[in-house]
Amino acid sequence: MSAPVLELSDVSKEYRGLRPLRIARLLVAATDQIAIVGLDRAAAEVFVNLVTGTTLPDVGEVRLFGRPTTAIADSADSRSFFLRLLASQTTSISSGASQAVNFR
Repeated sequence: MSAPVLELSDVSKEYRGLRPLRIARLLVAATDQIAIVGLDRAAAEVFVNLVTGTTLPDVGEVRLFGRPTTAIADSADSRSFFLRLLASQTTSISSGASQAVNFR
């Protein structure tokens, strides 16, 4: 497996009193194709917000291209920081390995 593009370790996030989103470990390499199943709308929103640095996990760490998302959240304009970070990567996604992730 190549270096992870996205890494979540022991992540937990409460969301408006709903069942928390918990992810023990998720590694996604540039060549991986993944399908994320089992998320309701609220959990999917939390997941996207965690990955983009819009929100931080209550517990654990999220890393995007090797950088913790706290760096994104701490920037003055987190959305443009995220877009610049993505644009700076020359990662190509190929049709290599597939990985399915089921969240409960």
